[in-house]
Amino acid sequence: MSNDYVIRLTNTHDSVAEKYDKVFVEDVLRAVKEEKHRRMEVVYDSITNSIEKMAERLHNRLIESNEQDSKSIRRLETQSDENKQVSY
Repeated sequence: MSNDYVIRLTNTHDSVAEKYDKVFVEDVLRAVKEEKHRRMEVVYDSITNSIEKMAERLHNRLIESNEQDSKSIRRLETQSDENKQVSY
């Protein structure tokens, strides 16, 4: 069994394969996995941040809507009270 490993790099035009030492290949694979994990964390953080902002905007909009509803109810109650006073 050989201690040599092959790394194949491929793009749309070319494919290159080279033999490398097992330790080097394992280091490269570890670095690739770490970078993949780091990028996934960045994407996760970005998505989480977007969701938190949307939730905050929704929360604020619901508060505004409730305040507007409360003002409308108070206005209707005031008008109703004024109408009751006039009818006496």
